Parts: sequence; structure tokens; C-alpha cells
Amino acid sequence: MGALLTLADSGAGLCGGLAALPGWVVSTNLMLRAVNRNVVGPIGLASTLLRAGKHATVTAITITDLGADHALVADGALPSAVLQPA
Repeated sequence: MGALLTLADSGAGLCGGLAALPGWVVSTNLMLRAVNRNVVGPIGLASTLLRAGKHATVTAITITDLGADHALVADGALPSAVLQPA
């Protein structure tokens, strides 16, 4: 589960970070629901921006098993705080 959480944080964080430019994002509360952890592989990630505001972003993340006809492995959401560099 730790590997799935790491992948979700990286994929969703990148999506939210690109939407917050020139600001930076910091993950605040990653929520991930694992459906199936018996993965054939390789794994695919898809992230969708749900909200991009001045102080926060929210992205959805879907992790699928490409070797098992895109079967759902996990899905969730990542809210992130937007920081403005000095």
C-alpha cells in the first residue's frame, strides 16, 4: 500500500503543481482507496485536476493495472496547499 500511496502522491502532486504555477504545492491529506492489490503490471496513473484556487488545489488520481485490461487498482483524491515563493 505504501508504494501505491507514493505513486498517487507523485502523480496527483505533479498535476496540482502544474496548475498552481508559479506557486508550489504541498500535499495536505491524501485519500486513497485500494480495490485490488494483486497487480499483473505495469501500472498506469491518471490524474485529473478537480479544483485550482489561489490557496489550494484538489486532484483525483486513478491507478490501473495495464496488464489486466486496465483493471482498477486504486483511486482517490489529493488536496494540496499552494505556497507562494518569496
